[in-house]
Amino acid sequence: MQRWTLPAACLVTLVAVPLAAQLPTPPGWSLKVERPARRALVIGIASYDNARQLTTPRMDAEQFEQTLKALHFDSIDRAPVDGRSERSVLLAKIAAFRAKLAPGDLAVVYYSGHGVQVDGINYLVGSDGAANPEYPGLDWISVDYVIGEIAKAQAAVAVVVLDACRADPFTGTSNDDRDVFDATNAGVLATGGVQGLAPAGGPIGPFVIAFAAQPKMVAYSRTSSDPPSTSSIYTRHLASRLVRNAPLARALAGVDTDVVAATGGRQTPMSSLSRVWDLPMDGLKPESVTTEEEWASVVSTIPIGQLVAQLTDFVSFHPISTHAAAARAKLAEIGSEGSPVPQPQPVPQPQPQPVPQPVPQPQPVPQPQPVPQPQPVPQPVPQPQPVPQPQPQPVPQPQPVSQPQPLPQPQPQTIPQPQPEPPLENIAILLGALQSTRMVDGKVTAVTNSPVSVRQRRKGGANFGILSAGSRVQLLESKGHFARILAPDGRFGWIDGVSTVNREQIKLDVRLGFATGDEYADANDWTPLGDAARKLSAPSTAVTIRTGSGSVTDIGQAKLVGRVRALRIRDYVLRLGVPPERVVVLENDPGVEADEARISVLKVPS
Repeated sequence: MQRWTLPAACLVTLVAVPLAAQLPTPPGWSLKVERPARRALVIGIASYDNARQLTTPRMDAEQFEQTLKALHFDSIDRAPVDGRSERSVLLAKIAAFRAKLAPGDLAVVYYSGHGVQVDGINYLVGSDGAANPEYPGLDWISVDYVIGEIAKAQAAVAVVVLDACRADPFTGTSNDDRDVFDATNAGVLATGGVQGLAPAGGPIGPFVIAFAAQPKMVAYSRTSSDPPSTSSIYTRHLASRLVRNAPLARALAGVDTDVVAATGGRQTPMSSLSRVWDLPMDGLKPESVTTEEEWASVVSTIPIGQLVAQLTDFVSFHPISTHAAAARAKLAEIGSEGSPVPQPQPVPQPQPQPVPQPVPQPQPVPQPQPVPQPQPVPQPVPQPQPVPQPQPQPVPQPQPVSQPQPLPQPQPQTIPQPQPEPPLENIAILLGALQSTRMVDGKVTAVTNSPVSVRQRRKGGANFGILSAGSRVQLLESKGHFARILAPDGRFGWIDGVSTVNREQIKLDVRLGFATGDEYADANDWTPLGDAARKLSAPSTAVTIRTGSGSVTDIGQAKLVGRVRALRIRDYVLRLGVPPERVVVLENDPGVEADEARISVLKVPS
């Protein structure tokens, strides 16, 4: 499905644009629609041999399982049902769960029970877990291990929910009310032994970790007025938020607010995300109109470098979209086009041509036996004492010495053409072999538009590899049509065919403002952009589209708004006749205010 959203103010301007330019036919590969599977492992452990017994885990696991069923999860594994599970059983359940996962799936692991941390590593404690073991990893199960197992299955995202930041579990074995919230007892946190889980570390792979409480805070099981059969404060609020069909990040933010209010600020949940996403939890919920519009715009992107960048960003924002599989397949196809072709360099082997050893035939050299002729050596007696000949040598030489005076002429070598090269911070865009730059922490990043060779030196030197189209690199230096880059594998090299456009070459700068931070908000006035149509499509120019993020509190939503706006403006600019290879999109540019966009026309040096 292809949708184009245009401001009403622009419709008159677009009347003259050919229909084909307004509604490009989506490529065949983009029509594949595949719903990723949603799978979960739900764990609730209440019975322990060496730690305090817990009352809510079985109810927590039951409520969370029912919530996932309402969200149409494809499979939900429960471990255990009776509230007891040894470490070996848990490991077997985790292995079985991993075996069910396929690349691109959403994997959710929920855990309610005792959790501890040692040296910054978070652990889940099985029913037989020892108290303070010498080697925690041999008695408990680390959260990093769980996420690592999910990553091995190439799941799109690993979501781990830990309702486990409780008081020290090893100070008694009887049921304890230390984690029961009593609004009348302001000293609850004063009881000794509070040991919260540590902040999330950095497991490799896309992940979300949701903690019931911040480090060193108790996660209360229930309030003093709740019946013993009630689920925990955190789990009941999380279940309530998830069934409202809000994306996961937004649901977790709502849970934070709910739990803080319910505990008077004495329990504050926290979440750790490896990146910002749109994660719809309901398996039957259709794609949003905005996502469909974004996909239609992404698949029409050219050149190939820009397409790779856009597909990568799409998968990053929408890892479990029905279009994510098509995006990943296309990225894999493009990536396979750039392999280290430089191997043909060994062709210089023909050097063995110097084999023409027959040269030794000049052995007849013995003929020079008439060497006795040199006997007339007495001739040297007329020692051509005309040694005066050397005297004339100094005479002429001094004259040329005066010529070195013109040596100052080589001073024009100070024509250091590098001077005209703009500092990296002044570069607006790159065109040609590299395109789409932006400053990140003072570094300029770019994407390759086609497979390009990387040389060890700017002029000459061996090629040490080929970067496939869409490779992201860091720009280190610019000299003429050459750019020195830091390749993804950490090596340095030079790329030819790069055209640099600096900010001083801006010919026109159009600003657009949006009324609100919502993705559907229209621009306050599109007229300036429509009036600039002639300059936008002028030859020897390039167009940059930079947008700020949306002015909403949800960081993920704010970035998504900035991205969608940038793509909409790009589509409009293309309909005005601007060649796509001369349009660079830089969404969520830190140099642009929230709810604003800047469209610049730059002169491209010949």
